[in-house]
Amino acid sequence: MPDAANADWLPALRSALAQAAPASRIVIEARDRPRSTNGLSALLEAASGALAAVPGRAVADTYKEVRDGRVVRTVPREALAELGSPWVFERHVLEEAVDRLLADRATCGSLIELCRLAGLELRLVPWPAIP
Repeated sequence: MPDAANADWLPALRSALAQAAPASRIVIEARDRPRSTNGLSALLEAASGALAAVPGRAVADTYKEVRDGRVVRTVPREALAELGSPWVFERHVLEEAVDRLLADRATCGSLIELCRLAGLELRLVPWPAIP
């Protein structure tokens, strides 16, 4: 996957999509995670029917909201999830989202932000789908 920390990652993603073999779904892996096909079938099955999906699990740690360097509250764990990799997108939806964000010259630093800006509902699938 193109590096989202790089300002040119959306054009790089668009280029990668243009060069990718024909497929109805696109799987995007994080660069910092080892490539593995174990569990990919289970992930694709769990993501069936979703426009965008990612493995997720409930967080175990405690998170604090901080303002001006001061802890103001503990964030309820029930409202948080840890996201994994890889992500699965319906190809046409991802291409349309990238094209729209590029046309709007939107600033987008991550896949989660791409989903938010493009109005894509992101389905969380069970984390163990990819070991």
